[in-house]
Amino acid sequence: NPTHTDTTSADSIAVAFDYQYYYFLFKVFSLEDGQSVGLEVKDDVHTELSNNIQILIQLKHSVQTNTSGNSINLTTLDSDLWHTLYNWCEVITDKEDGRNNTAKQIEFIERTYFILVSNKSYTKQNKFIEILDNYKISSLTFAEAKNEINKIDTKNEDIQKYKAKLLSLNDDILALFFNHIEFDLNNDNLIDKCKIALKSDKIPEQNIDDLFKKLDSSIRENNYT
Repeated sequence: NPTHTDTTSADSIAVAFDYQYYYFLFKVFSLEDGQSVGLEVKDDVHTELSNNIQILIQLKHSVQTNTSGNSINLTTLDSDLWHTLYNWCEVITDKEDGRNNTAKQIEFIERTYFILVSNKSYTKQNKFIEILDNYKISSLTFAEAKNEINKIDTKNEDIQKYKAKLLSLNDDILALFFNHIEFDLNNDNLIDKCKIALKSDKIPEQNIDDLFKKLDSSIRENNYT
């Protein structure tokens, strides 16, 4: 028989997959003319807009809660944060996708936005988000922002590796990347969001639950196939 830890871990993985899927479904229901959305193609979820802009979305779900019963905070040294940044750096510099020089990498970032979506909570104590926000409003220069990130200290070897990868990007690329990173935290109740998106498509309220179930089932089957 599986241990309690094994069962809890399996449940966490299952919920994370469902979280990813229902966020994808929410994006499908929110599509406008000329837009498309994909699941586990270019990222966990991605959206392509009609103006050649693409949005790469990483989703991180946690079943952990704080003493108040709310989802835990996304902290400065949260592995989900740094692993996500590392993954995006790998995509930006992917030689197999033709981005083996600075010009190609800049071209890619100029048309790409990167969003970390999580049910984890925002905290003012997240130093990385604070640095990024201050850089975006010009309270920090690029050099100051890069230096502040460099000063974020940890003994975690994985996070050290992820941070080193981020800071190894060419300065022109890193400056663009900083401007194109966004966070969508405290993001939960995705099924409710799906239904609200359907409602905004002028679907009569009494039909929404049935329509949602039919579309959910059909799209799940299509994904599996």
